[in-house]
Amino acid sequence: MIDISKKVLVVGIGGLGSIAAFDLAQCGIKTIGLMDPDNVELSNLHRQLLYTKDDIGYPKVIRAQKRLKNLFPSNNYIPYEMPMEESTFKNIAQNYDLIVDGLDRIEKKFTLNDMCVKLNIPYIHAGAVQLEGQVLPVFPGLSACLRCLFDAPTENYSAPSCQEIGVLGPAVQTIGWFQVFEIRKFLNQEKNFFLWKINLENRKIQASHLLKSSNCKICN
Repeated sequence: MIDISKKVLVVGIGGLGSIAAFDLAQCGIKTIGLMDPDNVELSNLHRQLLYTKDDIGYPKVIRAQKRLKNLFPSNNYIPYEMPMEESTFKNIAQNYDLIVDGLDRIEKKFTLNDMCVKLNIPYIHAGAVQLEGQVLPVFPGLSACLRCLFDAPTENYSAPSCQEIGVLGPAVQTIGWFQVFEIRKFLNQEKNFFLWKINLENRKIQASHLLKSSNCKICN
């Protein structure tokens, strides 16, 4: 049974975050945090399901809060119209039981990974670009983290986001629902740590147990 008393913070209310926030709301999670500094743009609409053309130009977290409140009024939605930064994230994150990664840039995802591990807060990573992506639940102290999966970027590293090189709307939605599956497992107090890799172009879905890396400086 889903524990609706759990408090969940969704960081990034774009393609992945929209799906996660919607499912959390329909599950009846009573406290849902929504963090994103951006406004809705026309180019968002094909993959970010919480928004319509009437939302263009308005803050994502405010419009997402309004949409979810209209659909599921019994829940409490807390908007954070701000970027995820170390200086402020700790005080916010400590109020939540689970963090959901809806960010669009890999360097931001590494920062989120590092902060969640240090704060000992479980989080569900997901990433999508073009026709593929991955989902990884991270339980600090129990599972591998994102840096066990990918080599750590250099200080000035920057990879293109889905906004820059493209992502197919159905690919985001497919990967988003795999992320929702892992979120629901957490809410059901299940702790099976599967790394999901999804490639729509090759029509492949792989699930495996990711072991901690002995070289990881974050989770070891």
